[in-house]
Amino acid sequence: MWLKRYQIENVVPLLFTIISTYFVSAYRNYRYYNYVGIGFMVIGLLIWWIGKLNLDDAFHSGIKPKRLVQTGIYSKIRHPIYIGLVLTLFGWSVYLLSIMWLGVTISTLFVMILRAYKEERALFRKYGKRFIAYKLKTWF
Repeated sequence: MWLKRYQIENVVPLLFTIISTYFVSAYRNYRYYNYVGIGFMVIGLLIWWIGKLNLDDAFHSGIKPKRLVQTGIYSKIRHPIYIGLVLTLFGWSVYLLSIMWLGVTISTLFVMILRAYKEERALFRKYGKRFIAYKLKTWF
C-alpha cells in the first residue's frame, strides 16, 4: 500500500521534473521560444511541487477529500497541482514547437477542469458554506 501511494504522490511529478530537465539540458542552440517554454516548465513545476507539498497528508488520488487545505499556495489557488501540470505540458509544447504536445496539453486541461469540478462538488458536500467562502477568496 505504501509503495502504491508513494508512486502516485511522488513518482509522477518527479518524472515530469526529470524529463523537463532533460529537455533543457539536451539542446544547446536555443531560440526565443525555447526560453519561453523553459519559463513555463519552471513555473509549472514550481506550482505543482509547492501545491503537492502544501497538501501533505491531505493528498488523495481519488475524489474523496480528507480535509480542506486553505494555507500556503492553497490560500490563493484551489488547484495548483492541476495548474502546474498544465503549465508544464504547455512549456513542453512551446519548447518543442509541437502541435502534438499542444493537443496533449489541451486534452489534459479539459480532464483537469472536469476533475476539479468533481472535487469541488465533493468538497461542497463535506464542508458546505466553509468551502463556498474559501472558493470566493481563491482562483481556480
